[in-house]
This record gives sequence, C-alpha cells and structure tokens, in this order.
Amino acid sequence: MTDLNPNVDVIGPSGRPARVVEETTQDGVVRQYLRVPMRDRVELAGLIFHSADGEPRPALIMRTPYGARGGLTPLDELGFTTAKAGYAILIQDVRGSHDSDGIFALAENDRADAWDTVEWLIAQPWSNGAVGLTGISALGMTTWLAAANQHPAVKAIFVGSTGRVFDGFGYYGRGVVQPDVLLGWTANQILPDQLKRTGRAVSDPALLELTNPGSADLVAELMSLSNGDDDRRMEVFAAMAKAMAAQATAFIDLAGRPAETAALLGDHLPWLTRWAAHDDPADPETVIGSSSTRAIALRGVR
Repeated sequence: MTDLNPNVDVIGPSGRPARVVEETTQDGVVRQYLRVPMRDRVELAGLIFHSADGEPRPALIMRTPYGARGGLTPLDELGFTTAKAGYAILIQDVRGSHDSDGIFALAENDRADAWDTVEWLIAQPWSNGAVGLTGISALGMTTWLAAANQHPAVKAIFVGSTGRVFDGFGYYGRGVVQPDVLLGWTANQILPDQLKRTGRAVSDPALLELTNPGSADLVAELMSLSNGDDDRRMEVFAAMAKAMAAQATAFIDLAGRPAETAALLGDHLPWLTRWAAHDDPADPETVIGSSSTRAIALRGVR
C-alpha cells in the first residue's frame, strides 16, 4: 500500500487533481483507491483496476450506492478479473454514499456525476478513450442515467434488472405504493449507510429491524465460507432464515402504514419526500422525468 502525491494525478472536471489514496499491484493488475473531484468539487470515491503494463485499453464504469469497498458484492474479484480480461474498470460510490462526499439524493446528481466521471476517465493514460457502462439493479439505474447523457466516449452499455424505478420510484401507476421499493429497499439498503454517515438513529421498532445490519453480515459471511465449512454454512443459513422472518414481519408492519413510514424515512432521506410529492411519472417535476431515462426508452441510446 502506497500513499501517492496527489499533484501527479490527472486533473479532474473541477480543475482539481484526483487523489490516489492507496495503490497496490497484484498479478499484473494495479488496484487504486482514489477520489475524483466533480465539477462542484465534491469528491467521489472509487476503486480502479487496470493493467500494470500501462497500455491504453477500453474502460468500464460501474456506479454503486452499496459501497465499492466492502459490502456484499466481491468487487475486488470483479475488478481483478476485468483487468486481466483486457479492460480497466472503475467502481465508484455514488454521491453521498459510503466513502463519497456530498448528499445522497436518488437520481438527482447521477447524470452530472456520470458525465464528469467519464471525462476524468478518458483523460487517464491507461484509457484508450472508449467507455462501457454496466450495472445490475440499483447499479443498472445509475447506468441508465449515465447512458442518458449520450457522451460520445460511451460505446456500449450492459444493464441488468432495474425494476419499475423509471415508472415513478416506489409507485405503481398513478400513486399506488410499490412497498418493496419505496419502503423495503430504501429502509434496508440505503438508510443504514445514511444513519452511519449522520450519526443519527431510528426509534420505530419495525424500521429499526429493517436497518439491522445483521442479515447483511450473515450474507457476507456465507459468501466468504470455503468448501468444507458445511456445519458453519448450515448455522448461517438458519440464522439468515430467522433474520429474514423478522424483517418480513417488520416490512408488513411498515407497508400497512405507508404514509407514516414514508414520513419516517423522509426525515432521514429528504429526497424520498421529493419523490413522494411527484409519484406520477408523467409529472414533469418527477425526479427522473422525460428528459433522462424516459428519453432513452423513446429514442434509444445512439
């Protein structure tokens, strides 16, 4: 691990240099943990993997609200595998999440941040100027938002399931609550990181159960177990079943009082209140709206 002089790094969109915080080289692949300044000087954190030979190659961008370092997904393994296959890859924490600065607001800053990230990436010596965007689920949403920019350097996208996010986040049709997204995903996947960042806490018992990191820790342990750990694997499965049952009960409780739950979540996540105020995707004030991903659906990505 090496601390690098930030003055030697390529200038970012804000006119300030990106800061490489850590760098290691393993099996011919350079792994860097770095912070890239956006146009408003907010720094977004991420992991970059590229070949140690320094040859310019196409690069992939994956933007996540779940944490580039740590979390449930083995992103280091993905990074090394991608670099060995002949691509560079940047896995970036979206604004206001995990190691990135700023305030998290679903979809509100993603297009501008994605554009600035592409601009920074194609200026790197290990980039040949061709960019691919990729992601699944919430990462697929950030991919669509980045694709909506139609940046000329973006040559390909690969997107997995993004649910009904772009029909009006958390809602079916005109104002019918989609509780698994509006309540479940927000409380279970987004709120815990925000509570950690702000030092605040929740008091509602059901909401507290959904933000309990215990089930995520169990999933992480399950993924780390090697072959032969069958006894521990069964113990983890049993504990996961118990945790999932408790969270299901909490979810049903919260879904049964959606207005109160939305207010509880909105107290910690103001962007959710803005979404709830414009739950019809035809509303021009909808956060995503016709100028971004809906435009992709109508015109396609060129």
